[in-house]
Amino acid sequence: MSIQKALIVGQGLGGSLLGWQLAKKGVAIKVVQSFPRHTASLVSAGMVDPISGQRLALAYRVTDTLPLAKSWYQALEVEMGQSILTQYPLCRLFRHPQDVAMYHRKHATLSPYVTASLPGEHGIGGVMVTGFQVLVAPIIRYFESKWRANGTLIERDMNWHTLTHTPQGIEWEGETADVVIDCSGFGLAAGLFAWLPHRLSRGDVLGCRTDDPIPQQVLNNGYWVRPTHAQAFQFGASYAWQHLRRTEALHYHELETQLHLWYPKAWVERVDCGIRHMVADAKPVVGCHPAYPRVAMMGGVGSKGTQLYPYLVSHCVAWLCEQVPLPADMAVTRL
Repeated sequence: MSIQKALIVGQGLGGSLLGWQLAKKGVAIKVVQSFPRHTASLVSAGMVDPISGQRLALAYRVTDTLPLAKSWYQALEVEMGQSILTQYPLCRLFRHPQDVAMYHRKHATLSPYVTASLPGEHGIGGVMVTGFQVLVAPIIRYFESKWRANGTLIERDMNWHTLTHTPQGIEWEGETADVVIDCSGFGLAAGLFAWLPHRLSRGDVLGCRTDDPIPQQVLNNGYWVRPTHAQAFQFGASYAWQHLRRTEALHYHELETQLHLWYPKAWVERVDCGIRHMVADAKPVVGCHPAYPRVAMMGGVGSKGTQLYPYLVSHCVAWLCEQVPLPADMAVTRL
């Protein structure tokens, strides 16, 4: 597939980065985004962490994703004229002796990304790991403003029933394109890719404040603390696999209890929630619809979007513009 015009559905972090890179290739883009937004990207802590989950596994293709993500966000800092990267130390704290034993079993694999060991009570401490944090919301707002001003942004719901497939490409409500790429996150489960084995989870995040000083480092022991100001921080995140669209915080009391174990005097100023999108094998996915070759998708990043999207977008653009085959463990055809 070689394209000159693309219609991108969803202007979260993935859609923003995809539009940015396609435009650099000379592709004329239009981006469809409904308002008010319900994108998980605006709730994201923006952490780029080489170690993933409670099983202390290396993140997906970490040797590729980590340096690429850093270089892309540094380039965006220059374009945006503002700082979006923070270099808070990232401290992964062990919860119990089993975590310590697991770490020692995996030490050879994890050690390239560990900068120091942290002592703790009864031999349970933690490790400092390489990584960084990205302010995701300013990226989304930057492209929203830019694309609204130049007419790229289409502010309405995507109605897939009004999409028309022609030999020349795609037509949708007065717009034409060579390809449409669905980057709508959990919205993929309701569109033309609803047949995929989707796994959606909801995460609640607390915006907190305390009168006590906050260590300027990210802490993670299954729950994470990310400082935002001298005495303000985010705390999260919960995982819920049901009642995804309920408006109240499903796990507020659980989060508040954990919060006060860390900071007894802290109080909650706001509660945000987002819905993460994954597929059954918990790997990212890119590719075209089996029946509609001009309809493509990109997603499946779960809570690792900040880290994975630059890598996904780079492959998606090479596939769309230069016919470079997608990696087998990323391609939608594996599902």
